[in-house]
Amino acid sequence: MINENPNMSFVQTPMPQQPLPQRLGNSDEVELGYTEKEAMEEAARCLNCPYRYCAQECPLHNNIPEFTEQVRLGNFEKAWVILSMTNEMSEISSRICPCESQCESRCTRGIKGEPVAIGRIERFISDWHRKNHPEQKQPAEKNGYHAAIVGGGPAGISCAYSLLMAGFQVSIYEKEAQLGGVPVWGVPNFVLPSKFIEEKVETIQKLGAKIHLNTEVEKDITLSELKKENDAVFVAIGAELPRELHVPGSGLPRVLQARDYLSDPEKYPSKNVCVIGGGNTAIDAARTALRHGSESVSLVYRRTEEDMPAAGKEIFEAKEEGAIVRTRLSPKAFLE
Repeated sequence: MINENPNMSFVQTPMPQQPLPQRLGNSDEVELGYTEKEAMEEAARCLNCPYRYCAQECPLHNNIPEFTEQVRLGNFEKAWVILSMTNEMSEISSRICPCESQCESRCTRGIKGEPVAIGRIERFISDWHRKNHPEQKQPAEKNGYHAAIVGGGPAGISCAYSLLMAGFQVSIYEKEAQLGGVPVWGVPNFVLPSKFIEEKVETIQKLGAKIHLNTEVEKDITLSELKKENDAVFVAIGAELPRELHVPGSGLPRVLQARDYLSDPEKYPSKNVCVIGGGNTAIDAARTALRHGSESVSLVYRRTEEDMPAAGKEIFEAKEEGAIVRTRLSPKAFLE
């Protein structure tokens, strides 16, 4: 049933979640996603602003007012067609994109209340389409051009998919033993299930992508060679280098980078854990530790909690699960 009247609630439609303490006993997604009714209810909060501030602030310039309006009307597949015009990996971005500081930060409804939950609506559209229309779109005929992609993370996979659908031949060069990048080794399943990136990898393989794993550019093959062999080269190597804390003791065995811990948390069983940082990766590490038996987990951040760059809902959920946030602190040294 379509509600013709706008939803003028000052607060967002709540997102269903796994209850505590159930979610600490598994690695499943904490947020369960909107139902059709909940998505339409939240979409009805959108004022369809003529200036489209949200779309302007979106790095992909998604057509946010347009797909939100279609959700309000119950035209979910039409909403997906609009969304997929600018974003082919919305099932991933809707779960990990910092919507709070991008599109939602410019939402007019946020002036006197909470902004429209754009990320949640985008997730609903993607999940609804996957469930109801799983069939793959047909690619264009081959055009005879070949592109090489350096790096098999989200950017590389997204580029490969777009080019393959447009008729290009594509080769991907990835130095690790599998494609996926950060979503595979650095984002826990309770935030982003690995199945989404695995499905994208499977799709580009079916479309004909040639994948070269354990192949490092400038070591196993040079960039010059790739440029000679291809009509175009897209470099998508990601953020490889972690931030270092240049304080005494930072090289001790139990002082870990978040990447190392998140890639194999069972390798580092710990009773008491201190996570230094305030971004989403720090939150992920803290929540992962709580799910792997740690009795005490502290998040130490150098500024205030309001200054933490992590998504507000992630901070709230971490505290709800038992993480202790300690602010205005920074390590001087690590002791044995």
